Amino acid sequence: MTNPMIYRQCSAIDPYGIKTQVKVGVEHPEFKDGVWSSKIQLGIILQDERRAYGADEWDAVQNAMCMVYLELRMLKAAGWNFLWFNNETDDLKVLLPEFGLSTLEF
Repeated sequence: MTNPMIYRQCSAIDPYGIKTQVKVGVEHPEFKDGVWSSKIQLGIILQDERRAYGADEWDAVQNAMCMVYLELRMLKAAGWNFLWFNNETDDLKVLLPEFGLSTLEF
């Protein structure tokens, strides 16, 4: 695993109450076989490779950020909790700009 291009540090608390520090991030976009993509990182929470694709590098990074949000939202529904900014908030919406959230809410 490489260092992410952008990331946020968080405290992840699994469904059993075990708390660990995790770096949540997006790697630099790559252009391979005519396609732009960017890998996401969720530290120990996600061991397999997840990649978001886009029309260009901007799109790939933006989609990867959305993928991080959606992955954590699914984990939160399964009993995980994530604390941001020195444990001040557990709101996943702090990961994305407000204007981008409407496309992800369902």
